[in-house]
Amino acid sequence: MPPSPLGRLLVLVWFAIGLAPAAAWAEEPVRIGVVLPLSGEHAALGEAVTSGLEWATDQLSTPVEWVVRDSEGSDSVAAEAVRELCEDPTIAAIIGPVGVSEAKAAAEQAEALEMPILTLTSAEGIENIGDHVFRLRLSPESQSRALAVFAVNALQRKRLAVFYPDDDYGRACMRAFVDAANAAGADVTTIEAYDPDDSKPDTEAELLSGKKMRKLTTNTSTKKAAESSIQKRRKPSIDFDLLFIPDKAPHVVRSLAFLQLSGVPLGYGGSVQLLGTSAWASGDLGGSDGLAAGAFVSRLFDAEVSDAVLTRVQRFVDRFERRPTELEAQTHDGILLLGEALEVCKPASRGCVTQQLRSGGSVEGITGEVGLTSSGGLSRSIFIFDVDEQGGLWPAY
Repeated sequence: MPPSPLGRLLVLVWFAIGLAPAAAWAEEPVRIGVVLPLSGEHAALGEAVTSGLEWATDQLSTPVEWVVRDSEGSDSVAAEAVRELCEDPTIAAIIGPVGVSEAKAAAEQAEALEMPILTLTSAEGIENIGDHVFRLRLSPESQSRALAVFAVNALQRKRLAVFYPDDDYGRACMRAFVDAANAAGADVTTIEAYDPDDSKPDTEAELLSGKKMRKLTTNTSTKKAAESSIQKRRKPSIDFDLLFIPDKAPHVVRSLAFLQLSGVPLGYGGSVQLLGTSAWASGDLGGSDGLAAGAFVSRLFDAEVSDAVLTRVQRFVDRFERRPTELEAQTHDGILLLGEALEVCKPASRGCVTQQLRSGGSVEGITGEVGLTSSGGLSRSIFIFDVDEQGGLWPAY
């Protein structure tokens, strides 16, 4: 039976000391708190972060002891774990948690007690809680802004549309994309939301294509009135040449079928360029029957971008017998950023670690050059992949 995430982390201190450069062997290990969901519904996320920590540990010059606490996926348990770690004067910083609400509760506690905390949520704005709070993962908004700039500057598309799921993720991506596209000089001609749980978004697809249109009415307060405000057209009226869809692969595949039926020209030979976030890589795009072909999709990690990255990835494969996920890759690079701060801070006081993390330094990680902004958010670029007719993803830019 393989060791549990907690068991693996408990031995990492010896692993880190044993593989540190000879000059560091005489150092006492720096104690870093770790707050992760190692049990409960979100234990798989804790497992992934654990693997990322283990992967990065042998590359740190400073010996580290990870002091692990299980958040159980609970906001209150996470906050209490942070409070207990803060009471230990030997703890220099905290890594985690992963979930949005957990991370917020933990960050508020850490900020109140002036403990640097490097959260592993992608929720933009958590770093605004205070000077001691940092975010180690790229936000959906940052991805969407980068994709908008890519659409306008690299692809030279000026008439854009957005078809997005009406949930927190979709709304955040839509707003960020539209703002960035407008700032770059593009015209966002059409924006349409759909229910992510609706298995048949045909009306929304036809509204996007112009095959149906909304009629101005003074009363759309009820569902019946809202439906009566939609009129049919005989032919679609496509007034965009690029369509941004920020959603998961199964939803994208479903949406593309209805978009094609509504008259949107997709796939190779179609006049509308598709664009998507890294969520497209969450499943199989092959079910789109070629409608996704030619789409450009953002990725946060390219395992084969260089020989140096491939070598590091192979170390992970040798240890875990599989390729690393994007969460594991982002965790790996976040630990390298912390390691840079620990190299400067000797001894590693909380104040010094916070100051160094705020100093704007960067490292060359496996996801590219990564750094922290002055506000504590993550600064990095994205990779652009192309979708082939079978739904495979290939590096493009």
